[in-house]
Amino acid sequence: MRVTLVHPGVDYRRSAGALGRFLSPVPLLGIAQLAAGLEAAGHSVEVIDQFAEGLPPEALVDRIAAFRPGIVGFSVLTPNMGAVKEVLPGLRSRVGAKVVLGNIHATRFHRELCARGEADVCARGEADETLPELVAAMERGGDLASVRGISFRTPGGEVVTTPPREAVRDIDSLPEPAWHLFDLALYSRDPMTASRRPVVPVQSSRGCAYSCDFCAQGEVFPGVRQRRIERVVDEMEGVADRLGVRDFGFIDAYFPLSRRQGLAFCAELRRRGLERRFTWIGETRVDKVDPELLREMAACGCRLLMYGIEAGDEFVLKESNKRTEVRQARDAVRWTKEAGILAMGLFIMGLPGDTRESCLRTAAFARELGLDIAKFNAAVPYPGSPFYERYRATPGAVDPLEEPERFSSWQLTGKGPVWAPPGMTTRELSWLQRSAMLRFYARPALVRQALARRSIDPGDMLAGASALLRDGAAAATRRWGGRGGRT
Repeated sequence: MRVTLVHPGVDYRRSAGALGRFLSPVPLLGIAQLAAGLEAAGHSVEVIDQFAEGLPPEALVDRIAAFRPGIVGFSVLTPNMGAVKEVLPGLRSRVGAKVVLGNIHATRFHRELCARGEADVCARGEADETLPELVAAMERGGDLASVRGISFRTPGGEVVTTPPREAVRDIDSLPEPAWHLFDLALYSRDPMTASRRPVVPVQSSRGCAYSCDFCAQGEVFPGVRQRRIERVVDEMEGVADRLGVRDFGFIDAYFPLSRRQGLAFCAELRRRGLERRFTWIGETRVDKVDPELLREMAACGCRLLMYGIEAGDEFVLKESNKRTEVRQARDAVRWTKEAGILAMGLFIMGLPGDTRESCLRTAAFARELGLDIAKFNAAVPYPGSPFYERYRATPGAVDPLEEPERFSSWQLTGKGPVWAPPGMTTRELSWLQRSAMLRFYARPALVRQALARRSIDPGDMLAGASALLRDGAAAATRRWGGRGGRT
């Protein structure tokens, strides 16, 4: 059967204003993995990244229609469900393929999406084994009720939910991602890190041992399952040989999972003589690194580490169940810079427990750390997270089935964020987010540091400052709004 897999777009120009240009596309490992599984089962697969290509709904339908698939699958997080809804009418009228939705949004709202007719089938949880089985059942006209881990709509409108499917225990058993189906040139520029080459995702583990209040990853990836380091390096070496790729990005919840795993990875690179062939980046926790590990990672190609610091306030960290401390962030960033690795801080403004004063402390903390790059997201109660389960019961909560695109951490324009902590308005939160970015990047010391370490392209830095000032001026008249509400 012919299958089209789509990464839906998100029009950040509507929500992030001029800053939307800095939200760079990344090739989706999940889609590449699913495509490989379908190809291994003998199916013909097309991959379309609507976000990376900037395709409007009509053009996306044209592309899908030209391939003539029997099934169209969308990888859906809540913010990009709006793009799926925009394309469904044309897809139904012109293509006639069955629509399968997967990922966190489809897992959380499988019954509702099928009942509303927005999906013919929802694949719940990890779909590596579910999707090939589902496609085979559809191809032969078999009974979908025999496929575990799905919900589907019958011709009569009934929604049937099959028993859950266990998560993949041995993730080394999965085929290598089908990167040959991607146009990697679409991912060759990242203004945030001054990259001019494609960065291909790689994964050493699935799942997370922590349960941060704001994270929805556990909805799809339960538990922690780790790959053998030899298989991870095999994959990197193979991709480099076939596609000429030199840059990789770990998309684990955090990498390395432990000091032992990090040193083992570096040792394997050295054993094969690959420590200078690749550069790689990753996201990790501030309590997972030490000076020796960081020095070895730097010597083996680590160029940049992203730290989920989240807040510069101990109370907010505790309320979010982050299980880290401010002092650990200070140590981790200092050690990272001493090792010669670029340090990026990821922060969230407006978490439960936050106030205007604590948000300002977080912004000041980001400036004090000496980071090369910082990103400030607005807190979002993503469906599937513990945060969302509390949020949805509050008066005036936005329905993610009706306005999914608003569940984005970049809501600097338009209606603004869906949430603000008690005592703060959503407009104030947007202003604090914008102010934090502007005050971080509009510093002569950071400009000098960026030029010296080549962490951010100077032209992009100027463009970003201009965008912040321009959007800020447009929002100045509505800076605070009224007190006490969410809108």
